[in-house]
Amino acid sequence: MKRNISRLFCAALCAAMLTGAAFAESERDTSVEYAPVDTKTHDKIEETWDYPLDEDGERTSGTYVGTETTSGAHSFVDGKCALCGYVLNKEDAEKEGEENGDAAPEGRKDEAAAPVIRVVPAAEAVHGVSVDQSLDAVATMKAVFESLDPDTEVRLADIEELFNAGDAAALARLPAKEQALVLLWALGLDVNEPLSDEAQAVLAAIMAHTTPEDLMKAMPSETFRIDGQDVECYVITLAFNSASGEVLEHYAFRKDDNIFARLTIEE
Repeated sequence: MKRNISRLFCAALCAAMLTGAAFAESERDTSVEYAPVDTKTHDKIEETWDYPLDEDGERTSGTYVGTETTSGAHSFVDGKCALCGYVLNKEDAEKEGEENGDAAPEGRKDEAAAPVIRVVPAAEAVHGVSVDQSLDAVATMKAVFESLDPDTEVRLADIEELFNAGDAAALARLPAKEQALVLLWALGLDVNEPLSDEAQAVLAAIMAHTTPEDLMKAMPSETFRIDGQDVECYVITLAFNSASGEVLEHYAFRKDDNIFARLTIEE
């Protein structure tokens, strides 16, 4: 009799262990927001909630765990913090320049040198690609990033105009290649390359409130005269840091077939 009781107890214990392994008791979520503090810093605010799970593994009402706030420096891109959205106004920028000892000469603060713009000949290769190769957008962007030195400072430009502040900030934290791949995926193109977990999360957040069609309509676009015809193109811009300043490379792709159609370099 004792042996039977022991067997029944072990069976019950194993069943309980298997049930516990099948369903976690709760899931924890942490939301992250950034709030500007002053011209140099912002707060990173992390709010954590626990969500108990029912017997079907579905979330029930959440329980607040706590909030952690840490301070950090702005990450300015074209005068705007990519994380909290703080915009460095003209007075702040001039003051910061004076503090750093690089203020513009008197009488020239409002002057901006006109950019030098060059249309790259179709046969000329830049970062391993040329228009004459007739590559599609995915192959072009992959080839460009594969040609770059790992230390090259580059980012995807115009993301603040395409996405809301939260998505743009999250996208800006990714490596430049994944920034471009996430954009291509969001445009509905078959990238056929795995993304990191963080990049997948950014892509999912973007696609939760937009469609490839809507994003394509929002993309910067231009019409070029190519082989005697007006060709409508969408433009992906990469911004490179160089010793002489930022260089913009504008890659234009035909809207009808996504084929690389024109490259313009602005510096």
